[in-house]
Amino acid sequence: MDRDNYYSVVSFSSLPTSSDCVVFAMDESKDGIYIDFIRRREAHWRSHNFDTTTIGSYGPFLDTAIFLDGAFFCVDHHGNVGVFSTKDTSWKVEPHEIKEPHEIYVNDSSPGFLVECGGDLLLVKLEYDEKPIRILNLVSLLWNG
Repeated sequence: MDRDNYYSVVSFSSLPTSSDCVVFAMDESKDGIYIDFIRRREAHWRSHNFDTTTIGSYGPFLDTAIFLDGAFFCVDHHGNVGVFSTKDTSWKVEPHEIKEPHEIYVNDSSPGFLVECGGDLLLVKLEYDEKPIRILNLVSLLWNG
């Protein structure tokens, strides 16, 4: 972690006191995505830079991530899911075409949170209109609410 920057996404795999806890931190630049992570009891962070020429240009990613099945999942403003595997330190983006038109991020003020429920990965959006909570199932790509 030699870079002098801040992170737009920070997450824990489990409680910080857990022996298997991994801390994940991500930031983006015009050149790519920077991911740093550290496992509990390790002395140094592992840093990875994924250049946009090799991974494509996506984002910006929302400021939440969730740990599920050995990987951290992030979602961008268009519904594309970024996946960082802590097993092989790979980054991939799974493009999604949202079946029901809806702005993922409204006027930069509508927070979104990734959650796992019953094995499904869901994007929960808090909005400020007549439907204050909307849920996007990232498997079926359908909105509920």
